[in-house]
Amino acid sequence: MRHSSRLGWRPALQSNSVALLWAFALMGALTACHQKGIGALNENSSNQNQNGNLNVNSNLNENGNENQHVTPVEVLLNVYADSGRVVQTFTMLGMGTVTIAPPTDEPGPSIPTYVVMAQAAGHYTQLYPCSHGDTIDVQLGQVPVTTWTMTGVVIRMGYFGPPAYHAEQPLIVTDPSEQSLTVYTDAQGRYLVTHMETGTFRFEVQCNAWEEPLPRVFDVPNDGGTSYKDLFYDVDMSADAPNIYLSPAQTTDVTVALGFPLGGEVVLSDPPYEGGWEVTVEPDGTIEGEYPYLFYEARLPYRVQRETGWVLPSDGLETGLGSLLASYGFMGREVTDFLEYWLPRMTGAPYWGIHPMPAEELVTLAISPAPDRLRRLWLFMEPLDAPMSVTPPPAPAPLPRDGFTAVEWGAFLGR
Repeated sequence: MRHSSRLGWRPALQSNSVALLWAFALMGALTACHQKGIGALNENSSNQNQNGNLNVNSNLNENGNENQHVTPVEVLLNVYADSGRVVQTFTMLGMGTVTIAPPTDEPGPSIPTYVVMAQAAGHYTQLYPCSHGDTIDVQLGQVPVTTWTMTGVVIRMGYFGPPAYHAEQPLIVTDPSEQSLTVYTDAQGRYLVTHMETGTFRFEVQCNAWEEPLPRVFDVPNDGGTSYKDLFYDVDMSADAPNIYLSPAQTTDVTVALGFPLGGEVVLSDPPYEGGWEVTVEPDGTIEGEYPYLFYEARLPYRVQRETGWVLPSDGLETGLGSLLASYGFMGREVTDFLEYWLPRMTGAPYWGIHPMPAEELVTLAISPAPDRLRRLWLFMEPLDAPMSVTPPPAPAPLPRDGFTAVEWGAFLGR
């Protein structure tokens, strides 16, 4: 794909009354997870959680000393699976060790891995990668108490994966008078801006690897004290190779336009999409005398559902996907094109989760003249180490092929 940069770098702040100090000392090193086995559940522990067994040792205050007169800080922990789903949430009192062992559906050939996000008032949010049964030592760095300071952590969310630091990346900071400067996060995604005037500042985060990024924008207030704000953002995802097949009853001039209700844009197309397609289509589906379908790829905001779908073994993908497409009314080259494109890309996993996506919520499709029948099927397809429980969606209605019929398939491939 070809993209060009959209994010404009503004000139550095020139005001003598405003200065940037980027002298950030790390407040606490991320402690690596270590294997200790799954601890037994203490039935009298206040940290017991219905989501699974916890073994928490948090009897020390944040300074590491026993102190009955100091109320320990409450730490919220969210456990994210490789898929990006939260599989466990609980709190612990004070810093300390905790065993991460969320309940699992079925044992697979490999040990599940997670990222634990730990958050506490007055402390920097921190991420702890670990495996099922690991014990992590939660020790969060304190936020400095000072004046004229904006600080926090920038964290990437979603895109079929767990949270990750937006590490050592630029942020564009614009002050209330619309002057801008660039600061950088550290290895733990932390930013620090000091000695700035009061008011609301705009932070722009280049949030993914696209050469044409849509920056995420955040408002961070500076009230003269310490303003702490974590900046969470979702990366964009790519709708890969949606194909639109048009089958009019007779040779017809057809106009097709795409819309993006949640934001996004076409990044690749054939024939070229220039605000819409205006094409002549033959009864056999041939477009402009040469194209078998309208092809495009689009950048879209992250939206994935896993509540409904199917699980297919890798050695039955061709048969399973072919039957799935046929049940939705796809036929002939529509099915063949899908299998030829996607099967070579679906390797390296014993099972695949297949989930239908709400195409109309992401990309609208306006066709004129309006087809008698329109069927769109977008799928999110992710590799699985083991089969999972998922509810099949309702069976689709039949798709007669008389009159003007339009069908579209597209997919998002999870990692």
